[in-house]
Amino acid sequence: LDVKLSLNVSSADLDATLEARLGAAARRHAVPLARLELEFTEGTAIHHSDATRCHLAALRAAGVGIAIDDFGIGYSNLDALRQMPASCLKIDQSLVRGLDTSRHDAAIVRSMVALGRELGFRVVMEGVETAGVLAAVRDMACDEVQGFHIAHPLPAAEVAGWLHRHAA
Repeated sequence: LDVKLSLNVSSADLDATLEARLGAAARRHAVPLARLELEFTEGTAIHHSDATRCHLAALRAAGVGIAIDDFGIGYSNLDALRQMPASCLKIDQSLVRGLDTSRHDAAIVRSMVALGRELGFRVVMEGVETAGVLAAVRDMACDEVQGFHIAHPLPAAEVAGWLHRHAA
């Protein structure tokens, strides 16, 4: 399947061995690095050292995607965001869920999408769980959506069939 594989990475995983461990696992499972995306929470991504940023930059150079997960509810530090070698900004579901009912949420999310796009990030909306929220998201320049309105969690054996049924 031509899909990205996203891996949630904890603060404990961010060390000098991450690049080697990830490369070994990718080779072992025959997954190209360009199909991998590491997801870090906003706080984890922003509160790490310059050395961590160098390791993440090396992973980015090798083709691995770096996503800042749950963006907008943590310690949004715009200077750190500017320096992070990320490729994706995932806007937290707590901000997205109210898009169809709250003009304040909509204004905040629109601003976050614009910022992400201007910084060159792929922008993902988490928490799209109703048709109304999906309609509101369609008016914004986001790249992807996630949520129960799109699909509920599936066993691995069912993913290929779901993707084929929803290819359009």
